[in-house]
Amino acid sequence: MVPWRDRERLAQTEKPRKALFSVCRDRYVGEWKNDVKHGQGVLTAGKSGFVYAGSWRKGKRDGQGHLSFQRDKHSHIQIIYIGEWRKGLRHGRGTNFYVGTTERYEGHWLFGRRSGWGKMTYADGSVYKGEWKKDQRNGDGLFVQDNGDCYTGSWRNGEKHGPGRYLFSATGRVCQGIWEAGILRCGTLIDQKPELWKTRRRRSENVIFKEYPIPELSLMSPELIVQQTMNDIISLWNKEDEEIQGDATRVSDCDMKRWGHEGTMEC
Repeated sequence: MVPWRDRERLAQTEKPRKALFSVCRDRYVGEWKNDVKHGQGVLTAGKSGFVYAGSWRKGKRDGQGHLSFQRDKHSHIQIIYIGEWRKGLRHGRGTNFYVGTTERYEGHWLFGRRSGWGKMTYADGSVYKGEWKKDQRNGDGLFVQDNGDCYTGSWRNGEKHGPGRYLFSATGRVCQGIWEAGILRCGTLIDQKPELWKTRRRRSENVIFKEYPIPELSLMSPELIVQQTMNDIISLWNKEDEEIQGDATRVSDCDMKRWGHEGTMEC
């Protein structure tokens, strides 16, 4: 039987060793330093089925490593994330596979969030390539829908925002304009020849110069508003004068008829 002092000394060694955490049924096999996971090692979570294999630093995932998931011993292993880590979070360049879907993200991460340049493939087949910030599309990017329509331009908080171009794949039309929070505010619709827009010819050969401008919204000048108001007041004043004069004429005629030969008022 190994004395307890020897067991304590062995626990502090920096050599690879195996540790079993009976409370949560987690198991770690790998390198240690100062009694914390440090170096290369594999951690298997007994309850959740997650397995991490890679680099460790001061007890946290740090460096290159991959995270996988296995529901039970008879099911296949599903890779969740392959890439860089820092302080236990996805950080750097890596690829994330979302459990239960076909969605996948390839690109840069910043402390667990998609940030920087990356490519996101969605379950419906649409794809986004461009800049990210705090897990949202932010900056310049290209979004291609499953039907072939695509938008290239500026994004903010996950929505189209700023200058951009939208291509309708069915007709070849291109809408170029300004978006705000996902809504087109102003722009121009350009037709392209259907038989040429998918070819690699120069854009000048493909474009039919037929534009559909969206009217620009603007405020009226104060001088024009004052002038229109004065004109309305003058028109109303003249109209009231005409009505008053008409009433006076009818009253005068009535008075004359009142003293007619019949002695009765006919108005």
